[in-house]
Amino acid sequence: MEIQCYKCGAALEEGIPFCEHCRAPQIRVISSEPEHSSPSPQIFSPAHQSDRIDWPVAFRAASIAGSIGAFLMLTPLGLLGLGMVTSGLLTIIIYRSRAPEFGLSVGAGTRLGALSGLIGSAVFAVLATVGVAVFHLSAMLREKMLESIQQAAARSSDPQAQQAVEFFKTPQGLVTSLIVAAIFMFVAFIVLSAAGGAVGALLMRKKDSA
Repeated sequence: MEIQCYKCGAALEEGIPFCEHCRAPQIRVISSEPEHSSPSPQIFSPAHQSDRIDWPVAFRAASIAGSIGAFLMLTPLGLLGLGMVTSGLLTIIIYRSRAPEFGLSVGAGTRLGALSGLIGSAVFAVLATVGVAVFHLSAMLREKMLESIQQAAARSSDPQAQQAVEFFKTPQGLVTSLIVAAIFMFVAFIVLSAAGGAVGALLMRKKDSA
């Protein structure tokens, strides 16, 4: 079978390495273009999704943890606010157990902890209200509050401190003190639970990277 030289066009026999007329090489190396391989599916690790929150799962986790934290605040753990911190930590643990594919940054953990604190403060308010109504704790609560105010005023020589004590002995003063205490508990619940959530997210990220 004859072929033609690609350079001078002379007729050549197949298999001849060089053209007999122009000495052009007849062996060609055909390079095939690399096939475009389809991109491999991207695997999202917890680190890649560290700021994403599955809110339906997060709300359920925060509800459970916040309720547990509220009950813990009625125990000796509540004296140091450990129930609030525990609420944030539990939220992260429960959330990661139900959504293990999503990691959490410290910021995301803080938001989840704050959510559990918000829910926990509401549950604690209900429990405290029920406790006062059912167990008739209003008198004892008022006595404890007045005792704390008097102790604080005794450490101060300011005449206004004594006036404040007399004000808080009135019904209006008692209502005011209860409102202030409720606001303080609300803020403390959110702040300490958010801190617990941040710590929980940090511990989980260290565990994922280990």
